[in-house]
Amino acid sequence: MDEMGFRAFELATVPLVLLSLGVLQACQSDVPGAPLRGSGSAMGGSGGGASLPDGTSAQALLPARIRRLSNAEYESSVRAVVGNTAPVAGDFTPDSRQGGYTVNDAQRVDSVLVKQLASAASKLAAQVRERLTTVAPCADPAAAGEACAATFIQSFAGHAYRRPLSTEESAKLLELYRAGATGGTYADGIELVATGVLQSAGFLYLTETGNAAPGAVVSLTPYEVASALSYLVTAGPPDSALMAAAASGQLQTAEQRSAAFWRLVSTDATAESRERVVRVVREWLGVDRLTDTAKDSVAYRDFAKVKPAMLTETASFVDRLLSAKSGTVG
Repeated sequence: MDEMGFRAFELATVPLVLLSLGVLQACQSDVPGAPLRGSGSAMGGSGGGASLPDGTSAQALLPARIRRLSNAEYESSVRAVVGNTAPVAGDFTPDSRQGGYTVNDAQRVDSVLVKQLASAASKLAAQVRERLTTVAPCADPAAAGEACAATFIQSFAGHAYRRPLSTEESAKLLELYRAGATGGTYADGIELVATGVLQSAGFLYLTETGNAAPGAVVSLTPYEVASALSYLVTAGPPDSALMAAAASGQLQTAEQRSAAFWRLVSTDATAESRERVVRVVREWLGVDRLTDTAKDSVAYRDFAKVKPAMLTETASFVDRLLSAKSGTVG
């Protein structure tokens, strides 16, 4: 860790996350317009590449990427979308790490995780069904079920995907509703849609590709910027204010993105941002791996008993330093 990294730790503020994850440029780039990425290779899709200002090198840009949510990010995301209170990712396959960090683009979905995601999605969709009158109200399901389902799809899937749905996506999810409701009920259809959405790539992955725009350099879409900011600070999806800013073009300049960033740090998401920083520091120091550490039960008979307290202690220690803002690496 260089001198700047140590100073960030001493300050005990969110800039540590920026240093650790290497995405400061996404928040405070001086380049006018949306943050830029280098595509690395030709990518299919519509749209145009972005032009670099004079004197800017493409090599200085972050690479375009698509990455899977980490387990902690998944947990935060389903809680925001579904409103569940009990964790659902506790038994998931551990995240792959790069340099000790769980937030990276090396995450994969193997056959074991596929089953775990399917099981979690089913449990969460059942909770959506239990709150049907709140999340997907419909006065006359028999006559207006599809119309009600279409409204639910736009709201629920749009929230899960962190962007507006395309016409094709809406149509396919409506087909999924019909598959569940035909021979069943309105509630069956809604539950099947929720199950599908929570296992979809649109929910499980974050993109930084500029909507697959071709060219060596691409601009992130406003919704990609919103997600980059939100997951950076809170490890969760954009809130309604950030989504509104994306929709109204209020994330185009460095000043607008900086304002959005500091709002996330200093308002309702303070607890989430602190938890995010604690997690990054613990991953940096390696103490978070205590979760997966085992000891010889003969030589260390009490380890299993004290392990929960040790886990709590390491997190509390880092959190205390963040609160006091007086701790040093020494």
